[in-house]
Amino acid sequence: IVTPTASEQWTNGTFTASGRAGDNVAVAGVYYQLNGSGWTNASTANGWTNWTASLTLTPGTNTLQAYALDTSGNLSPTNTVSFEYVVRLPLTVQVFGLGTANPKWGTLSPDDTNGTLLAINENYTLTALAAAGFAFTNWTDGLGNLLTNRATLQFTMATNLTLRANFVDVTRPTLSIVTPTASEQWTNGTFTASGRAGDNVAVAGVYYQLNGSGWTNASTANGWTNWTASLTLTPGTNTLQAYALDTSGNLSPTNTVSFEYVVRLPLTVPLTQTLTVDPIAPAILVPMSFADGQFALTVSGATNFQYIVQASTNMIDWISVQTNTAPFTYVDTDAGQFNQRFYRTVFVP
Repeated sequence: IVTPTASEQWTNGTFTASGRAGDNVAVAGVYYQLNGSGWTNASTANGWTNWTASLTLTPGTNTLQAYALDTSGNLSPTNTVSFEYVVRLPLTVQVFGLGTANPKWGTLSPDDTNGTLLAINENYTLTALAAAGFAFTNWTDGLGNLLTNRATLQFTMATNLTLRANFVDVTRPTLSIVTPTASEQWTNGTFTASGRAGDNVAVAGVYYQLNGSGWTNASTANGWTNWTASLTLTPGTNTLQAYALDTSGNLSPTNTVSFEYVVRLPLTVPLTQTLTVDPIAPAILVPMSFADGQFALTVSGATNFQYIVQASTNMIDWISVQTNTAPFTYVDTDAGQFNQRFYRTVFVP
């Protein structure tokens, strides 16, 4: 076999094989087969000194075999040669989510002719690499059939082949409540809460609830970068909760803030009632004496009213040392420990 040669690459679908045959008497014929398809007569124009065979190739590796028969029925050894019919076609690689497929073969659409042409029936490898915030899920074909869950895909190139690398967003969105702030006091019955939300792809919505009343859609004018919610408050402590949802279905942590709706009302005393207030009963601290490191004083005031005796060393910081009903005597057994000691009484209404 002269042509093709071993491992030769051919880019046409037909090929004319050629060779030589000889015998000590005469060659009767040459027979060949391609890819085990059955033996066929070759052709000659000079008594088999040279012979040819017209081949219709299959994309990929083709194997040609040939032998000669002489007029006495003797057969030559069978010669074999393998060569390649290279058919290069574009591969369509689609990416769902954020990521890449390496090497960067393939076209992203039928109109994109910039993709690398790959040889039909040859084996190749593609590796999926997820972008930040995304995770690889699987490879599928153009009909959505699962090929592998592994990031590395081994495939055989075929006509009109489409491969899809699928990535999923795994990053949770973020959300903050700007107003109200924790423990804030508010004196109106309505309040417009506000906050911010963000995501590595896109926020789909923000939801809030007040005092556990059920989740409600918030509002936005700029794609959830800022959001607002109109609240009808309950007197006392109110608790606002909010979370964000992104377009992939991921939820942010739920933020919570408690604040107070302060309602102040006037006190009304009916004219038919009499409001009685006990008078303040002043006290007198006499007599007083100091002996043996102890200081004694007598509290006389309104009989049967209680008084608190307080002591201080600087007339700024006072501590309560005794509470009793007047009249009574208080003895400070620790008085000798101080350079100076002041006393006062406080009336207990």
